[in-house]
Amino acid sequence: PELTPLDWAENDAVELGALLKEHGYRVAVLTGSAKDKDARATKANIEKRLAEALDACKPGDTVVVPLTG
Repeated sequence: PELTPLDWAENDAVELGALLKEHGYRVAVLTGSAKDKDARATKANIEKRLAEALDACKPGDTVVVPLTG
């Protein structure tokens, strides 16, 4: 079967990021259309942000990594 594009995936990611921020999470949202090159969903940026998040973790912390697209 042919897969159709996810028209609202980036909007969903931005909304989820905002919701998590409201609840005290430190959030990094990376998207394909970001104007800032450091906020684009490239392999290098994903690896960098994930490493930063994991380095900052303490026992009992939660890391959420939703992927869409």
